[in-house]
Amino acid sequence: FMWIWGAIGTELFGSVRMRADINADYNFRSFFNAFVTLTLVISGDGWYTFMQDAMIEEPLCSTRPPYGTDSSSSFNDCGSKTLAIIYFMSFFVLGAYIFLNLVTAAILDEVEHAISRNRFRVSEAEIETFSLMWCKTVQGNSSDI
Repeated sequence: FMWIWGAIGTELFGSVRMRADINADYNFRSFFNAFVTLTLVISGDGWYTFMQDAMIEEPLCSTRPPYGTDSSSSFNDCGSKTLAIIYFMSFFVLGAYIFLNLVTAAILDEVEHAISRNRFRVSEAEIETFSLMWCKTVQGNSSDI
């Protein structure tokens, strides 16, 4: 799941101008960086700010190459509002539901497993033993345990 969105993000937002959240550490310039960025996005930690950075448009970005470079080459460090909204919203919603279901399933499976082992059940014999030991302890020390 994250592999597919990582590859798509690298293609769509690999050349987007770096800003506050899409920066040198978290960006889509390489597949590894896209994977790390998507890990932050799926955690829900300010995912919308990554989306806002990917929606950058002129005059905050440029479609012309920087001064002193080959002007015949295509250059564009702008994002796309429509693609950013579709990309990030679909990833966050699908990812949140998938991971939420995985975590819930793992917890339920562990609880079911613990119950099936009968670890938490107290037998009548254990209750009787505890009662006898408690009475012996309390008999001599009525105020202290």
